[in-house]
Amino acid sequence: WIDALFGIGQTRPPSAQLQELLAAREQARPGGLVAIDVPTGLCADRGHCLGETAARARTGYRRLESRASPPALRKTSADVAADFSSMAKGFAADTVAAQLSALGSTDHYVQIGGDIATVGTRPWRVAIGQPAASSAPLAQAFHLTGQTLSTSGDAHNSFTHAGRRYGHILDPRTGEPVASPLVSVSVIAPTCAQSSARATALFVLGPDAGFALAVRERWSALFLIREGPSLTARPTPEFTRLTR
Repeated sequence: WIDALFGIGQTRPPSAQLQELLAAREQARPGGLVAIDVPTGLCADRGHCLGETAARARTGYRRLESRASPPALRKTSADVAADFSSMAKGFAADTVAAQLSALGSTDHYVQIGGDIATVGTRPWRVAIGQPAASSAPLAQAFHLTGQTLSTSGDAHNSFTHAGRRYGHILDPRTGEPVASPLVSVSVIAPTCAQSSARATALFVLGPDAGFALAVRERWSALFLIREGPSLTARPTPEFTRLTR
């Protein structure tokens, strides 16, 4: 979290780790796309939750400005906080992988939740799963060598109320849980912070806009889409190329 440790208008240099997270966030937002966000006003005082109107008034990526050179952060609202949980596990996997490399390991595999980081020349067999109700447990299996893989979706963190499905991923444009036929989006990228951020952004955008963005940016992504009782796998050309 970035909290109220510094005031409105003050510029502070971020740590190297925070710089990496901010860079991954920006790479998942080409052209200023508002599909992944970190400044949040959903909760105040570490647990006192606000109403929807008040929370949305305190949320938005423009409230936390960043500069790459020299590195700096500046808040435009005194009450803004930042939550990087949408890419935190990916960043943690990168960090563990870097520590293993520093200890002398040349080939290793790190997995934290749905985020996987591999280092070295050894090919690691990985798979993208499907919901338990599917006819096949795996959407696709392939080898990952010196790359990362992240999956974002609501198959394991959702509930249905009054006929509507609610997941744990919020759309920063509406403040509500993502509502689309997507089951998950999986992304291969050079770092796990990048793959995690991109997977979340594409899931928020949905099967059409998300797929179009991934193709345009030449991201390696696999979209799993609900179509009635069945699922359809839709890979980008780059994903097909990398997983042959």
